Amino acid sequence: MSHTLATCWDWQQPMKVNAQLISDLLWDRQITQSKKLVQNLGVLFSIHGHNATAKPYWIENTYHIDTNYLGGSPTIVELSELIKNFKTLIN
Repeated sequence: MSHTLATCWDWQQPMKVNAQLISDLLWDRQITQSKKLVQNLGVLFSIHGHNATAKPYWIENTYHIDTNYLGGSPTIVELSELIKNFKTLIN
């Protein structure tokens, strides 16, 4: 789980940490604003906040759950159910 996802990040081959990468991992909105089909590399799937949405949604293997602002209540995720749902998406 992370706040957001940088388009260039790979969990198996982390990049050298610098101010731009830290900023991207904390604040980037490029994937959700463009609805780009970008994989979060190096993990099965990931869960993210930061980008307000009325209800949770998938972009490739990233699940976006920040419903508190637009949806009016925080999203609670049952991880075992999310894993089952993700497996049906990829099969």
